[in-house]
Amino acid sequence: MSNEAIQRTAEAPGGQIAEVEAAPGPMQDRAAISAPLTLSFSHALFTPAAVESAQRNLSVLFISPWGLEELSTRRFYRILANAFAEAGIASLRFDLPGTANALDFPPDQSGLAPWHAAVTGAVARLRSLTGNRPVVLVGQGVGGTLALTTPLDRQCIAGVAALAPVVNGRGYLRELSAWAKMADAALSIERGDDVPPPGAIAGFEPPQGVADALKAVKLLQEDLPEIANLLVAARPGDSALAPLADCLAQKGCNAQTITFEGYQDLLQSPMTQIIPEGLISQLRDWLISLEEPLRPIRVADVAIARCDADALADAAFSEHATRFGPGGRLYGIICEPRSGPAKATVIILTTAHDPLSGWARSSTDLARRLARRGIASFRFDSAGVGDSLPIPGRKRQILYDHAQLEDLSAAIDLIEERGLHRNLAVFGRCSGAYLAYHGLLADDRLAACISVNLRLFRWRREPTDAEIAQAPRSLDTYARKAISMDTARRLVAGEIDLRNAAKNIGRKIHERIERKLMRFTGPLLAVGRFNRLVHEDFRRMSASGKRIVLVYSAQDEGEESFAFHFGKDGAGLRSYPGACHHRIPAADHNVTDKAARAELFRIVEEAIDLGFP
Repeated sequence: MSNEAIQRTAEAPGGQIAEVEAAPGPMQDRAAISAPLTLSFSHALFTPAAVESAQRNLSVLFISPWGLEELSTRRFYRILANAFAEAGIASLRFDLPGTANALDFPPDQSGLAPWHAAVTGAVARLRSLTGNRPVVLVGQGVGGTLALTTPLDRQCIAGVAALAPVVNGRGYLRELSAWAKMADAALSIERGDDVPPPGAIAGFEPPQGVADALKAVKLLQEDLPEIANLLVAARPGDSALAPLADCLAQKGCNAQTITFEGYQDLLQSPMTQIIPEGLISQLRDWLISLEEPLRPIRVADVAIARCDADALADAAFSEHATRFGPGGRLYGIICEPRSGPAKATVIILTTAHDPLSGWARSSTDLARRLARRGIASFRFDSAGVGDSLPIPGRKRQILYDHAQLEDLSAAIDLIEERGLHRNLAVFGRCSGAYLAYHGLLADDRLAACISVNLRLFRWRREPTDAEIAQAPRSLDTYARKAISMDTARRLVAGEIDLRNAAKNIGRKIHERIERKLMRFTGPLLAVGRFNRLVHEDFRRMSASGKRIVLVYSAQDEGEESFAFHFGKDGAGLRSYPGACHHRIPAADHNVTDKAARAELFRIVEEAIDLGFP
């Protein structure tokens, strides 16, 4: 992952499958509905071959990479599954233990063994769903390494597609360490005495023993199992994978190496990433070349009826994954306490294009922590994010678009159907905070919202895509960074866009001047009338008995918008019963630090306890 890419890194119930028309447009917008199901350790999604397609005598198991790479490949895997479905190939994707939406890593185990066991179990489940068809393993990064090394009955494995796999574990960990430092700088994460463990990056910490196990990985020196067919996609300029293909070819493997064009563009922030359609076509054509098609059969002939999303549970919570919304295009997970009926329910929104597990798995952790306190939750992917399909006709730039209120409304509809709508609150960060705020204004079924690092309450005018994608920075942050040695180094290296930085700083200064003038001019200026609109929103919410909790990381850009409307100390909020303000010191925009995140979770719990006793 390049330094430039790091800089851009910010932020049908019961398994029934609805048949819908494929959305028009490029490959990534084509629709294939995946059925939610449950493995013993994880939620999973099964994508059947397309209706009436020529079925292939094989299926695909996706194996995820680790950390930020997993965050950035979520949508990519969904798009790959759609492309394979059109080619007559069913697939299954899941989360490894201790990652995303899976159960935590087994406390009595360590190293890669639980991940190897997870791959083995997922292979067995996929074969049971497809009439024991041979399986092709498709994995990126660490996922590609697991595909090559997991002890399996290779008689049932038709091939492996390893996308930029980890060949040398020590080298991979060194690379992660370099990425982590760049990510900390880009995201304004100040570690202090908190030194992250080996393999950690931007709040993603590998489960116990995994980093040590990865140190021992040396694929070129290992006795790899026999593989019938191998496709290796190497990062541009990476020559380390050619010997791997040669080694397996000497064992009789039909091995080939291609270039992973677009690797860096894929691993940008999920918000700005570019899907490598060329690679998708290469993978699809390679799979088709492995087997002749079988007779055309309908989806109903493949054991879809068994794709029910049973509970994934531990002692404190029980989770059910579900499809909902128009045509079952949206995907979410209901998390309920096992201690008894929930006293409240929190809808946890996605931020930017991050999937429903949240930044560094924060949404999953919050949902399960709330369940331990008797609070239910529903986390879901908005349309076009993660495992939810796009809604035809919507804009491609989904952030700060009020069309997302339709997704929130569909989520509330589902919660009502499940009888969990008593004492309903919504939680979101950044763009999710904006949606939570406007959802509270728009839907009377919501009683409260917790908005974290809300960038602004309203846009003065329709924002451009560039304004939406711009990484949040406050004027105080610019000032602090201006005197840092790292900034000086990056300035000399030409890594800083001075023109853009100057433009942003000028805009911030202009806004501060406007705020001072507004004290004297009131509604005479446009800025005063804009401020009045926000206060009218708060008066309306207060009059209806709704509660709004505003939480900010210290020096977050959103604090300037808050101060603009309510004063730096929040004195302007005192006129509105039910509105309150919290500030978390030493926290970045994503609330990555463990202590800061614990404080945020405490604030959420307190808001629910006080609002819905």
